Order: sequence, then structure tokens, then C-alpha cells
Amino acid sequence: NAYVNAYTTKKVYTVAGPEFGEDLIGKMVVIRKALYGLASSCACFHYHLSDILRAMDFLPTRFDHDVWIRLSKNIKTYEYICTHVDNFCIFSVKPEDVMKQMQAVYKVKSIGPPEYYLGNDFKRDSKGCWNMGCKKYIMEAVSRVKCIFGRLSKHDTPMVAGDHPELDDTK
Repeated sequence: NAYVNAYTTKKVYTVAGPEFGEDLIGKMVVIRKALYGLASSCACFHYHLSDILRAMDFLPTRFDHDVWIRLSKNIKTYEYICTHVDNFCIFSVKPEDVMKQMQAVYKVKSIGPPEYYLGNDFKRDSKGCWNMGCKKYIMEAVSRVKCIFGRLSKHDTPMVAGDHPELDDTK
């Protein structure tokens, strides 16, 4: 859980359970870290991650504050980090250099070229260019709909066969 890298901005109290250790059970404790499940934890982690990325010379783009950009060391290309809560994806000529900087701060679970990120499939084509699609997401959605409604029949159009809609020009 990456949230625990950030501190809460509000005072949060709780009665300690067995997970806090034998000597604290039943005592009032103050939660200082942004734990998963606390209402403010996501925002606290976002501020923390923003500070880290700014320290790495990344700046949020004007259009999306979860897409970060910086000029690369060779000053010929840009490097990007796209973030979503505690997930991130690096786009760079040398992503391993950016990843080393992130690993200096966070324990990173999955390292390597992306295969699936935020509902999108990533693949390289025969020329080495990245392609992005949503086949896995759609297949999962169809599977869920089948679980609810049963077998899906195939149609070329959502309209009933033989239906001839006309323009409604009533006022």
C-alpha cells in the first residue's frame, strides 16, 4: 500500500484492535499515516506523490494534473509519468532511469513494459511502435453481462429486425 508513504492532514483517532499489538488493544490511538480506507488518504497520497514528482523536475500538464512531464537529460525528448491513485506508467526513451528514481522512494511491485493499465491493453507492433486498445476490458465486460443476462445474441444493429423508424417532426 503506497498510501502509508503519506501523512494524514486530519487528526484520526481509533480504538486499537489486536492488529496494533497486545499492549495497545482497547486503547485510543492516533493515526498519522494515510491508511487505505480513510476518507482523506487518496488526496494525502496525491499531494505526497506530487511533491516527489516535482522534486524529480516533473511538472503536471495543463490539461491533466495526473499526467506529468519533464524535458529529458538529452534535451531532445520529453519524459512522461501518468498517475492514477497509487499506480503510474512511465513513457520515456530510458524508462529504467525514471524507474530508479521512483524506486528510491517507493517499493514498486511491477516493473517492465506495460501489458494492461487502467483498462487498456498495451502491445508493440512489428515496427516496435506501441499500440493501445481495450480488448481485455471489453471481453471482461461482455463476460459480466453474460453472467447477468445469459447468452448474448448477435445483431448488426441494436434495432429490432424489420423496424423502419421515421423522422419525428411533431412539435
